[in-house]
Amino acid sequence: MLFVNFTGSLFSSFKSKLHELAAEHKGKGTMFLVGDFDASKNALDFFGVKAEQAPLIIVQTDAIEKLLKVQVRFDDLASWLKE
Repeated sequence: MLFVNFTGSLFSSFKSKLHELAAEHKGKGTMFLVGDFDASKNALDFFGVKAEQAPLIIVQTDAIEKLLKVQVRFDDLASWLKE
């Protein structure tokens, strides 16, 4: 799950990179969910994150393990997904 400010200046860069990554990971069991910080307060509260940590990625594994990366740059998305 990627949480980013949809009205922020970086959103178009994230959106473009996510489309590219989704195409690369199609059929590999990776799912992408993008949420706007302003509309995702309940989800953010659930994961214990704050708006100033945006943009951020939360990866939840099958074992319910949660991995968090804050202050994400769109250039880092591909390498982080490989980890």
